Amino acid sequence: MTQIQRILVTGGAGFLGSHLCERLVDQGHDVVCLDNFFTSQKSNLSHLLGRPNFDLIRHDVTQPIWLEVDQIYNLACPAAPGHYQYNPIKTVKTSVLGAINMVLASGRIGRAGCGYATITGQGNGQGAREHGQRCNQLPGARDVENPAHRAAQVDRYGPG
Repeated sequence: MTQIQRILVTGGAGFLGSHLCERLVDQGHDVVCLDNFFTSQKSNLSHLLGRPNFDLIRHDVTQPIWLEVDQIYNLACPAAPGHYQYNPIKTVKTSVLGAINMVLASGRIGRAGCGYATITGQGNGQGAREHGQRCNQLPGARDVENPAHRAAQVDRYGPG
């Protein structure tokens, strides 16, 4: 059996985040879900709310937060076109400032463990692919690639 860890999942009430929270809770880990519910719903987590190893905090990742955790999975960012086009500035802030705040938080835990996931649309009618990565050496030169790429896209091509 793996060692029980205290794990932070940002964007934990979204589609990917709620499924990750469920799996981690079922594995026995203590899970802290952080979400501002800008594009997600609390009902995605209703089956976890009474579990003793699950905590839900309403918080925006653009603001720093100090929690004692062993791992961080940063999934906070509007993903659907209707959501990120509705408020593109908030999307960029969530992606960039959220990533910065989680990298800083992972540095505070001493053994930096921070993961992220993105969904990339093909633009050719082929649907979307999911990408995920677990970063074990933070901060590093490539740790800003994902949020910087998103910011550059908005800067070059506009929000839509």
